[in-house]
Formats: sequence, C-alpha cells, structure tokens
Amino acid sequence: LISATGDTRDQVAALACAGLAQFDSAGTRAVLAGVVGDTRRGDLPRAACAWALGVLGPGSSLGRAELIRALTDNVSETQRLAAWALARRGDKSDLVPLVEAYLRRRDQRRGEIRDALLALATVTGQSAGPRRLPAIAPAEFPVSSGRFDARAMVRGLAVSAPETASSAGAPRSLSVHASAIAAAVARGLEAHQDVQRAILADLDADAHELTLGELTRGLPADELRTLQQALISAVAPRLPTLAASDDPSIRAAAIRVGGVVEGAKPDTRKPGLFQFPGEG
Repeated sequence: LISATGDTRDQVAALACAGLAQFDSAGTRAVLAGVVGDTRRGDLPRAACAWALGVLGPGSSLGRAELIRALTDNVSETQRLAAWALARRGDKSDLVPLVEAYLRRRDQRRGEIRDALLALATVTGQSAGPRRLPAIAPAEFPVSSGRFDARAMVRGLAVSAPETASSAGAPRSLSVHASAIAAAVARGLEAHQDVQRAILADLDADAHELTLGELTRGLPADELRTLQQALISAVAPRLPTLAASDDPSIRAAAIRVGGVVEGAKPDTRKPGLFQFPGEG
C-alpha cells in the first residue's frame, strides 16, 4: 500500500491511501502527510490521504501542518477532507486556520468547512477521542463503465460532519480563540472583493449585533459577547476604507456593519459614521 501511494495513476494511489487508514504507525502517517503536502499530486490521492489521517485521528502531530496548508489550496476534495481531518484530530488550536478557510470560501465548500469548524468547537477537552475506523463496504467502491471510479469513492468519504469526542449538545467554544479569530476576519477584509463580500455578509447577518453568521448562531451569550468585543476591535478600523469601496454592495454592507458597531442600524443612504464618498 505504501508503495502504491506513489503510483502515477490517481485511482490506484487514492485507493492505497484509503487502505492505509487501517494501519496506524508513524511511518504510515508520514507517508500520508507526504502525499497531502505534495501539491504536484492530483486531488484524489491527496484527498484520500487527508481522509486517512482523519480516520487515524489524534496521537501524533504528523500530518497536521500538511492538512493546514491544504486548507489554503482551494483544491476541491482535498480541502474538504483536510478540514474534516483537522476536526477529527480534536486540537482546538486548529480552529483559526479553519475559520480562515471558511471566510475565504463562497461556494458549497464553505458549508462543509463550517461543519468541520463547528464540530471542532464542540470538542470536550483536547482530543477527538479513541480512533474509530469507518467501515468501507464493497458497495462503497463504485464502478463506472466497468471500472473502479476513484472520484466517486473520494466524494463519498466523510460526507457527514466529523465525529469527535464532544458530548451531545456541548456548547461551542470559540471565545477562547476570540482574538485570533477576529484577526483572521480582519485579514480577510483586506483580501480580494469576493472575500470581503462574504465576510461582510456574515458580519451583517444580524440587524442588531455583530456576528459571524452560522458560526456564532446558538453561542452562549457570554461566549458571543467575548467574540463580539474582539471582532469590534479588529473590524472597526477597516470599515471606513470599505465604505469607500468602488463596489456598491461592499460600501452598503460596510455602512450597515458600521451602524451595528456604533450601536445602531442606519439606512445605507443616510449620513452616519461610515458614509459614501461625497456624502455628509
């Protein structure tokens, strides 16, 4: 299996990576991490190896750095399964890179990264718990035109939210990393306009208080207040620049968010702290 992970045929390498999820050793983890971290490799073997690292779970730092880097690749299945694997590891220090990846997505992958992030936020303690190897039944090896369909196999891996050692209904704990999360939001507001729109939409999700959309929905009140204070400190200095953007949707959203920061929700065309250029 280890030898087959280097096969130039993606379907062979992906199947070998999936098979290695049954063998937990430092050598296995190193091989899996090497495939995930090699951006010259195809999406399918990298994604399958990321999944295998998630199945193996906590117990070693091997692969963590490669999984975090894979979050920034925006490569379809690799990014999805890297997020899932990081949540399965159960290390809450990985919340911040997951937040950054979430903020930078605007497509259906955003919801998948959010699910991983929220699963990690409910972890009780620092470990995802004992490893549980998901069964792979013969029916889960799909065939297309009489041949093994590796892409369909990878798409079928980890299609539900990551299972961690969280207790049922455990509160999410984002505030412990409030400053770092707020800094990630502020960095995103300095990125390209698609990212700015996505983040402003989250910040503007509530008419009366600063939130991060789905990420903060349902947070305990004290957790939310802590995160809000950090967000206000990080976001407020950037809003005047965004309110002068050449994109009208960004301008309007920045003014609305500015109104929330100031404790009010002004009409986007009325004078306020954050105004359109030339208005006053």
